[in-house]
Amino acid sequence: MSPWGAIVEEKPIDRGVTEMMAVFYAAGELSRRGWRVFLPVIRGNPDFDFMAEKGGDAHRVEVKGSRSGSLFIFGDKWYDAPHDLHSDLVVGVRAVEGKPVEYYVAHTSEVVADLKRGPNSEWAPWKRKGHYLDRWEKLEKGD
Repeated sequence: MSPWGAIVEEKPIDRGVTEMMAVFYAAGELSRRGWRVFLPVIRGNPDFDFMAEKGGDAHRVEVKGSRSGSLFIFGDKWYDAPHDLHSDLVVGVRAVEGKPVEYYVAHTSEVVADLKRGPNSEWAPWKRKGHYLDRWEKLEKGD
């Protein structure tokens, strides 16, 4: 039984909790790198998860999370109306138990292009680690 007793049941962590974990991992990593992170008070913004600012450069960041080897899942809007997307950057956070956390950083346009090439609504940036893994410089001006 959980130390919290009946308040917290012992069951698998659901997708919503995983996504929230990923948002905090990404926000923490950006803060560590000198970015000011603005998390919304109310969750559920369909366009992006938070804003990050450094030296006058600001980004709207969409975050995806995984606690396993599963792919990052995106909604239909990423295919049907990518021109309506409001995020600049995507950070995929892969936090598998017993392994270091991996951060995959991409411009929104890169993710849209990858999604169009692949099946369903799945993004697997670890297949192109050199292009996405820890590529935080994509947040800097001019990249």
